Order: sequence, then structure tokens, then C-alpha cells
Amino acid sequence: MNKRYFRNFPDAKVDAIKSKDVATKVITVHAPMPEQSMEPFEIPQITEGPENIELEVVENSSFTASEVKTKTDEELSKILSGEAYPGKLLSSSTITLINAELMSRSINRASKTRWTTIISIIVGIISMVLGGIGVWPQVEKWMTQPVQPASI
Repeated sequence: MNKRYFRNFPDAKVDAIKSKDVATKVITVHAPMPEQSMEPFEIPQITEGPENIELEVVENSSFTASEVKTKTDEELSKILSGEAYPGKLLSSSTITLINAELMSRSINRASKTRWTTIISIIVGIISMVLGGIGVWPQVEKWMTQPVQPASI
């Protein structure tokens, strides 16, 4: 590598250590750091936007753990999305409770064995038995062959 790779940096200084071995070349680049501006960053003011909306918090007493367990997945999804109570906010503990319930339901659904798994196991066992039956005549020939005496 030579200085042409650093031609866009006029203040850069390239030191190269060359050795007889091609694999051990060390290139060091010294470039000055750009100066940082000390101007304070100003946050722009938003001139247009929605008015300050005051939202009511949905009461936690209506969402106990037992009531969340009795609701369907659709109802819980509507509550989380805000469709069930428009203009109202859920507390963070209620959101956590609903998310945990939805997650546990999805884990339970995913961990159930499917009927296709059971059928594939049965088909596998049947194919192993039929394969053993098909191979048995050849194995029987090997077992009944007379032993030839060793010739010296």
C-alpha cells in the first residue's frame, strides 16, 4: 500500500515498514483529527402538531390476572392496540400482564405435539419393520453358508 490510497488526506503521513517476508508489512497512518465546533446544539421547536391531549388511564381493577386469562386472544390484542378503549391509556403493569398471557398461550400452542409427528413416527417404525423383513432372506443365506476350511 502506498500514499495514493490517502491522497484525499493531504495532512496524512504514511509510514510503511517493509520486510523480506511479504506477509509482514505494517502500515501506519497518522492523520490529524478535525476540529470540533463548540457551538451548542439547538433543539428545533415544533410549530405545528397535535394539541396536548389528555388521556385517561384505564383502571387496573378491571384487569386482574384471572380476568385476563378468561379473555380471548382477539380481545387482548384489541386492548393492547387501543381499539377496545379509545382515548384511554393502559398502565405498564397491565400491558406487561397482557403480553405475558399472550406469550404463554403462544408457547402452549407451539409445544403441543401435532398429529403429523405421531403419524410420521408410525410410518418410520413400519418402514423399519418392512425393511428388516426384506433383508432377512439375504442375512439367512450368509448365516447358512458352509464354512470353508482355511488353505495353508
